Amino acid sequence: MKPLRLVLRALVVGLPLVVSLAGCSQGKLADPFAGAPSDRAVIREIQGDLAGRGYDPGPVDGVMGGRTRAAIRGYQKDAGLPVTGEATAALAAKLRGDRTTARHIQPDDGGWQNPN
Repeated sequence: MKPLRLVLRALVVGLPLVVSLAGCSQGKLADPFAGAPSDRAVIREIQGDLAGRGYDPGPVDGVMGGRTRAAIRGYQKDAGLPVTGEATAALAAKLRGDRTTARHIQPDDGGWQNPN
């Protein structure tokens, strides 16, 4: 009976770790333990950037929900990116880069002009 308990305990403790490692190998920010603070910060940043571009990610709270996934898919489609609906570090960097580029574009009477 004791060996069976050890096997069951190993499965209960080890399975979430295996799932977590599998998610990391795919570049996803998913955490089976309800989201690490750093993941939530990245998701919150993505949500804020999407909201600033007119997409509706729902509340900017760092939690991946259906509206956030739909907003990510919409942005990915419009930006010509692979449509996955996943919050990745690469997506955050892309949004951050777009945000930096957008700040350098100033309006004038002839429409939007890039000052460079």
